[in-house]
Amino acid sequence: MRTLFQDLRFALRTLRKNMMLTLVIVASLAIGIGANSAIFSVVDALLLRPLAVPGTGPSGCRLAAFSCNRHLTRLAISGSVR
Repeated sequence: MRTLFQDLRFALRTLRKNMMLTLVIVASLAIGIGANSAIFSVVDALLLRPLAVPGTGPSGCRLAAFSCNRHLTRLAISGSVR
């Protein structure tokens, strides 16, 4: 645990000596985190959340299967999957 604190103090001293490097590091981290958050928000809104389908109520999803001679011929799903 003692060496961890020594390493942290050494890192802070080194970053304090090189202020320009510190600013570049902090700026690149901020831009990367911001871009990652923005891209995830767009992907979440467009792809991950279910789209609103007109005519579906709070009951959710309906599943109907039609079989002919014990073989599934058609599978119909209506509504939104949650």
